[in-house]
Amino acid sequence: MKKSLALLALMLCGAGSFAQPPAWTARWIDVPGIGGQEYGVYHFRRAFDLESKPASFPVRVSGDNRYELYANGVRVSWGPARGDLQHWRYETVDLAPQLRPGKNVLAAVVWNDGQNKAVAQISLQTGFVLQADNAAVNTNRNWKCLTDKAYTSQPVPRDQSTGYYALAANEKLDAQVYPWG
Repeated sequence: MKKSLALLALMLCGAGSFAQPPAWTARWIDVPGIGGQEYGVYHFRRAFDLESKPASFPVRVSGDNRYELYANGVRVSWGPARGDLQHWRYETVDLAPQLRPGKNVLAAVVWNDGQNKAVAQISLQTGFVLQADNAAVNTNRNWKCLTDKAYTSQPVPRDQSTGYYALAANEKLDAQVYPWG
């Protein structure tokens, strides 16, 4: 009986999908028109209004492969800690110190290192998720997103490789193409 219940639990988890607490209303989001496996840097943004400065404003956040989260221009979180697809990691952050009455902006930058990712980097596909107690900021179709064409992957050339290489590729940034602002 215990084996049957364990097998049923594994089947319900769904192989190949992100483990996400079932009570969350936030959804993983990505940039339309991308395959999800290729190298790229992506920006996500959500503006929202607050009547007053909150005493606390906890969010749970993660990204695939890597992310940085900003609240009103201040970096408040980055990650995620490494895990695997069945044990994905999320950070919990209180955004209250960076929030103010009136308009606020949450922004995230998400990197997918594609085929040149570090050996230790587990990935399903490019994505970002943010779950808040204030459901108005949860990731959904109301978030704006775009592909940042300023970044390009710079893998180690084969003729310069000295053998096994487990790190992600370097990046090159063209500031003339970067979407400033």
